[in-house]
Amino acid sequence: MNHKCRYLFLLFVLLLSSPVLAQKFNTDAVTKFWQVVDLLKADQPLTDSLWNDYYNLYGNKTYIDNNRSPEQAIEHRKYLGFVFRPSMRDSLSALEKEKKRADNDILKNLLYIQANEKALRNYTREITSPAYVAACAVLAKKYLPPKVNPFPKDLTIYVNAMTFDAAVQSPDMYFGLSIIYEFDRFQKGAIAAHEFHHQLRVNKHLVRQVSAADSTSLSIINQVNSEGIADLIDKTIAVNNSKTLYDADGLLHWLFDDAEKVIGKLDSGFLVNAKNGPDRLSYRDFRKITLYSSGHIPGFYMANIIVRNGGKEQLIAHSDNPFYIFYLYDEAAKKDKAHPVTFSKASMTYLKDLEKRAYGHY
Repeated sequence: MNHKCRYLFLLFVLLLSSPVLAQKFNTDAVTKFWQVVDLLKADQPLTDSLWNDYYNLYGNKTYIDNNRSPEQAIEHRKYLGFVFRPSMRDSLSALEKEKKRADNDILKNLLYIQANEKALRNYTREITSPAYVAACAVLAKKYLPPKVNPFPKDLTIYVNAMTFDAAVQSPDMYFGLSIIYEFDRFQKGAIAAHEFHHQLRVNKHLVRQVSAADSTSLSIINQVNSEGIADLIDKTIAVNNSKTLYDADGLLHWLFDDAEKVIGKLDSGFLVNAKNGPDRLSYRDFRKITLYSSGHIPGFYMANIIVRNGGKEQLIAHSDNPFYIFYLYDEAAKKDKAHPVTFSKASMTYLKDLEKRAYGHY
């Protein structure tokens, strides 16, 4: 059986038997979005009533509540008018000349949608098909060991157009129409597979309670591991296609520019928590250190260095152990020709001791 036939056979089996097909889709938010766009293109105003009908849909409001700020929702409303109302085109041109506006990801998402409107209007049908979802699961499993979690039976996938983003907060998942479409140009299912990776990846269970200081350290360790490995599925596309992927440079600057500085601050934070004193770092402190990135910074930076030094298979095989990405990074960084920053010996000792306390072994 050749490679293509084997893939089609696996996909067929997955379509027949995988619990991934238990998911439900909700496309109300993106359907309403196009209705709003059509009215704006007819130069009609976005009234409070229409905005509330659109924004308060679960696929919009809950996504914003969990992932963004109310201020960004207000920006989305404002920029909808600038981008799609003909009478506001002069204002849009002025906005695009302002550096701080040009770099605004809420505005950039709407400009991307405007530029790709015809294709995006039809794309919802493709990404809500069982075949598409099954293919995404196959891709996610390439970055996982054989043992995986079953998909939650009550998973609902909401498709929206709020941001150039996708997210998962069990039991819900959010497909950002624009980002799914853009990354699919290079690897079909990449963004969705990243989110499915979070659902499928098995994580070690604590065998005993740990201190408050250790618990907050463990939370950021888990985040770095979770996002760092999943980022190999989609963020690597930006590395390999930096000239042709939309806003690849912006994404890579975000992921890499401050990564070494963040590693240094994480190192210091681990040393503080190792003492378990009154000045221990909280979960909020670690979120601030990692630039509110949920572990993407420095997770992908670390995973990328591990991969370029031959550790990809080890990283995937041990993805259930959130400490392993730190151990593999320590080894890879020491032999990497670019001499990336490393964690201190004291921090590595703390991580190994914490692993033993949490899981009962190294």
